Amino acid sequence: MDEALLIRLYMDQPRSVDALPYTSELDKLVKTYSERTAPSITHREAYLKLQALRKAKKLVRRKG
Repeated sequence: MDEALLIRLYMDQPRSVDALPYTSELDKLVKTYSERTAPSITHREAYLKLQALRKAKKLVRRKG
């Protein structure tokens, strides 16, 4: 999984990791990631990876 791309896509959207599930922002993030890389990822894989990156302090903390 391309962590750098996932982080860039996360930073381009306004929601925090906790607020992402079941949103159009997560749909767009997964779609864009899958278009740019192979293999594609699922919504669950993207969300779990973002949670892990946040816990590893690799993501900027956001509100909302």
